Amino acid sequence: MRPTSYVPRPTSPRRLRTKSKNPLQSEAEVSAPERPRILGVEEKRQLILAHSEARDVDPAQRFSLWAGVAVCFLVIAVGWIYSMRQTIAGAFDSPVAQTINDFKTDGTDGTQLQKNIDELMNHLNTAQAQSEAELQAMQAVAAQVQEAASSSASRQDLFKPATVSNPSKTPNLPSGVKVENY
Repeated sequence: MRPTSYVPRPTSPRRLRTKSKNPLQSEAEVSAPERPRILGVEEKRQLILAHSEARDVDPAQRFSLWAGVAVCFLVIAVGWIYSMRQTIAGAFDSPVAQTINDFKTDGTDGTQLQKNIDELMNHLNTAQAQSEAELQAMQAVAAQVQEAASSSASRQDLFKPATVSNPSKTPNLPSGVKVENY
């Protein structure tokens, strides 16, 4: 049974389905806006120029922009010089720079320079001979290690228990130590 306070809902009028004039073309296709297109290079250039001409440029803004760029450049340059001043000054006081300056002012024909080069070459030859001797010694040691590793006599199983030197049942105990029930 229905409750007494029940009121039926008003019915809406029925919608009738209408067919479009062209059955191959839907309503969405008919009302769709034109697709955006990609601008070419020349069109982009013209658009940018038109926008830049339409914009007013304030001379005070332009001056403040370039003043800001100049201040930033000066801050970076002064900071770099301040941090590198010891390195730059040290480069001119180094022994190499002093030797070069002495050579320039000495006016010799380069005999001292040739002696220094010969001395350096002798040191290099000595160092090379020593390194070759050390290399040969290392190769000899490596060959011995390789030979020892490949021989079956010296190869032992690390997980095999150690063999007892005294095969008897009584262990070697220090004097005065007694083990019962052994």
